[in-house]
Amino acid sequence: MSHFHRLHLLAAYFAGSGLATTSGLLKEPLGCPRAEELESAAFTLSASLPCLATPAILYNSPCSHRAEQRLPRGLNEPSVGATRLPCSWATGSLFERSEELSEFVDGLKLAWIHVVPFYILFFVLLLQTYVPERMQALHLPPGPYDSKNPPTASSLIYDTAFPTPTPSPTEYLIKVQAAVPCAGELACRNVLNSSTERQAHGLIPAHEFSGKVISTPTEDQFNSNGPKFKVGDEVFGLLSFDRDGAAADYTLATEGELAFKPRNLSFAEAAALPLAGLTAFQAFFVHAGLDPDDGISNRPAERPLRVLVTNALDEVGMHALQLLQSQQLFPEYNTHMMGGGKRDVTVWVCAMGQRDDLNFIRKELGANAVTAATDIPAAFRENGWDPVDIVIECRGGATLRQVHSPVVVNDHGHVLSICRPPSGHPERPAEQDERTEIQSRQLTSELVIARPNGNHLAKIAQLIEKGDVKPVTRFEVVDLLQGRDAMIRAENEGGGKGKVVLRVDPAIS
Repeated sequence: MSHFHRLHLLAAYFAGSGLATTSGLLKEPLGCPRAEELESAAFTLSASLPCLATPAILYNSPCSHRAEQRLPRGLNEPSVGATRLPCSWATGSLFERSEELSEFVDGLKLAWIHVVPFYILFFVLLLQTYVPERMQALHLPPGPYDSKNPPTASSLIYDTAFPTPTPSPTEYLIKVQAAVPCAGELACRNVLNSSTERQAHGLIPAHEFSGKVISTPTEDQFNSNGPKFKVGDEVFGLLSFDRDGAAADYTLATEGELAFKPRNLSFAEAAALPLAGLTAFQAFFVHAGLDPDDGISNRPAERPLRVLVTNALDEVGMHALQLLQSQQLFPEYNTHMMGGGKRDVTVWVCAMGQRDDLNFIRKELGANAVTAATDIPAAFRENGWDPVDIVIECRGGATLRQVHSPVVVNDHGHVLSICRPPSGHPERPAEQDERTEIQSRQLTSELVIARPNGNHLAKIAQLIEKGDVKPVTRFEVVDLLQGRDAMIRAENEGGGKGKVVLRVDPAIS
């Protein structure tokens, strides 16, 4: 059957099943006659053409009794072998009687005028959800990869004929709008130890992304509520690093990796958010055990919660400072039970940065105290600052050792680092002493690695849409075609000048 026949079948089915009467697309505003005339035309045309075999008798349709009455004589009975079920199929011979020719021509005219809009609508929907077999993608050459000599950005390949992925029953197919590569992700253990199948075609980087849903998981067809995200929904997310990224026209994602894109962010802004945003959010509300739904409980009984953020202009540092300014997560509270008295803060924040940046960190990022000192315990002593409860450590090296000092962090406190040298590294010469101090003071000292989590992303998106959190993200936008050169620059600079956003869809700004 040709595509035209399929389209005609669909259009006639819409008309015959009564959908045309409720769609509102073919009524008076478009200059079309009553829906009954459309139904008559569609039934006449479909019944007169045996090759199109459309539903001419639909007993479960409100228009079925009118349809039978208006069919040409001899055509309102099912053909031999047909059953009178809710969707029995009727066919008939063309022009069996001369009067039928005139009726057929009249029906054809009406069908051309009133059914063609269905074809146009169907073509528009088809173009919106059409998925080609090949796509543009930025990817590594086929593996295997050597962990001692991991691939670099210079080995990436831009390809316009990369196979489009096929979703499993639990996956969404996403049309990518923008994607963001992560510094060092090509040397990530999950990448190097990925499956042979993934390595065979070359791994795709950039696991932060934003895009539109093209297809939903087939397993959700049996869910009474359907899929959480519908076709056409705008989403953003962080993909698991043991699967392909989003530096391509299409990518696959599970429900737990997605959230609705904040309506007040562009696709580029949303794509630059998930990794750093989730790292900061999970540091506070997973590793430090705070409650994102009960802000008052996050404050100790007798004083504000005290937090130190090192390297405040790091992406994670900036997101951490923004979360700490949220009135929903850390609301001000009233010191008087009856509502009088002054309002006090729930959290006190100290931030570290370069001397030229301290004014920006204080005014724009909301830090209560700032310092450019390299000797952190000395800075705390000189300024008379009490130790903090939580350290978000974004610098590493000597800074990581210093923030374990009892002058800097309280007993039972949390030191949460995003860049921690491995055991035995030269930057950890006093590793045994560090462990002893951590155990004796009952500190929590952990490396924070963001995990894909749609619920956490949805909470962040909600805060952004309400204006409670205003993300400050530095990024450069380049087309996917220039993605290799941009990733080489980012690799050489270590991400210090902000993120690189790959514009996958040229239509986005």
